[in-house]
Amino acid sequence: MHFCLVVRLADGPSVLEGRFEILFNGIWGTVCGMEWDLHESNAVCRQLGYDGAVAAPSWPAFGTGSVRMAMNHIHCMGNENSVSDCRFMSRQACYQAGSGPSAVCAQSGKSNLQYALSNNMQ
Repeated sequence: MHFCLVVRLADGPSVLEGRFEILFNGIWGTVCGMEWDLHESNAVCRQLGYDGAVAAPSWPAFGTGSVRMAMNHIHCMGNENSVSDCRFMSRQACYQAGSGPSAVCAQSGKSNLQYALSNNMQ
């Protein structure tokens, strides 16, 4: 199955930080925060055009967002340039619902907050 995903950081105090969300089937949704760390935040920030992440809040530092889960169990190694390069499952049971994993990105020359990408959901 082929999906076109758009990602954003929502409800942060600046464009560099916020809760990680994905546009899935036309609706913004959060992701499960299980095992969220700097590796995942780096992939998010790089996908948004920043150099990487400086912090990876796993609890709702920027609110819980929607109840709708768009992705689950994202696992990055740390060198990925986008979330599509990481392993993940789509909308499976999440035992940390409402965790609102977030990213705080490092300042860089680019600041486009939405990059469309294609990915096969695993």
